Amino acid sequence: MTGSGQITALDAVSATDVWAGGPHDRLDGWGCGAPYLAHLSGGTWSEVSPPPLTCVYALDADEAGTWAAGYADRANGGSAVYRTSGGAWTPQAADATDVRAIRQRTPDDVWAVGAKADLYGEERVYATRYDGSVWHDMTPPQTAGAYGALSGVLPLAADDVWVVGDAGAHHWDGSAWERAPEPDGVRFTGALADDGAGGVWATGARRNAPEGSVLLHYTDGAWRAEVETPAVVSGLTRVPGTRTLWAVGALAGKPYVISTG
Repeated sequence: MTGSGQITALDAVSATDVWAGGPHDRLDGWGCGAPYLAHLSGGTWSEVSPPPLTCVYALDADEAGTWAAGYADRANGGSAVYRTSGGAWTPQAADATDVRAIRQRTPDDVWAVGAKADLYGEERVYATRYDGSVWHDMTPPQTAGAYGALSGVLPLAADDVWVVGDAGAHHWDGSAWERAPEPDGVRFTGALADDGAGGVWATGARRNAPEGSVLLHYTDGAWRAEVETPAVVSGLTRVPGTRTLWAVGALAGKPYVISTG
């Protein structure tokens, strides 16, 4: 990336096939600047023309193509979700106006979460699922009409999907949503990862704390605050084949990484 900006989304198909995206900084310091997208192929990074999003928030890539999601360019009729295969970005028919996270479990099971603007432009919590041909509204009924957005999604199986955000954490069991309350005084901030043993990790923050993060762990039917750090943690991942969790973020403006292993 030339100039200043941030890489806020990353997904790897393999060690030599990686996508990265985010916004250029704006001179006035407000909102998203021009979207930036890059692709690592054959050992070389190259800039890629991004889809017509106001902000790029999330990526999910596979051998067949790449999903990109973010804030829709509503003034020009843009979508919040795009798919590329062969170099052309195709808008998807998701109704969301602001997609914060997108995860593809299989080509016919893709989840996107964020917000949908109402008739007055106010954003309401929203979740949607693609079945290979059609997008379906999957917003948890417990959050219907709630202001705010969902910021994380983790589809582990067709009957095991987690969403988190302003409305807390909800779990889809294949037929219904169930609310899974967070610990008192903690809010979810978006990142999710499975723990390799049937549980889930999530990032959170103390509601009254100006900064810092809490790593939340869902086991035995409840969320628990297990790790607290002064850093702002923005991403989680588990090392494949292990129960080792990596968390990345920033502390005092510097890169920050911790691991459970």
